[in-house]
Amino acid sequence: MGLISSVILITTLLLILILFCSFVLGDFLNGLLQSNYLGYGIIAGIFALIIIILLLRIKKKGTPLFANFYVKLILPLLKIETRQRKNLEGLTIESENVKENIELHKKTFISHSQVLKYSVMEVLNNETVNLVSSKLEKRKEKIKNNFKFGQPIYFQ
Repeated sequence: MGLISSVILITTLLLILILFCSFVLGDFLNGLLQSNYLGYGIIAGIFALIIIILLLRIKKKGTPLFANFYVKLILPLLKIETRQRKNLEGLTIESENVKENIELHKKTFISHSQVLKYSVMEVLNNETVNLVSSKLEKRKEKIKNNFKFGQPIYFQ
């Protein structure tokens, strides 16, 4: 969060600086060209040209301007280990490797989950059988202890 807020603060201050420098340069050009608006028009044209160049670069490369810079900053912050280069291409390759590993280990995970399910069912079955057999043993013992010759046996 500290890094993000620092970047936002510095970017905002840099934009304010560029804005005021543009006004000063536009006013200076107005004085040189003896016009009220021509200097500002030239500065606006320069900014439009810069924007067009940046957009063409983004379209040509297919990635945002500072994407690799941010990847290099964020990977260490999130403690992400990678064997690839620390840029968008390396991150894409690493992502594909992780997906392949997940698919390879999915069968192992499914088989382990089946074994766990059968183990749990076996334990529950054994405990149920032990509970029922102990109740039967106690009942038999009670009947055996209460049995006297010549008296009828009553079951409850």
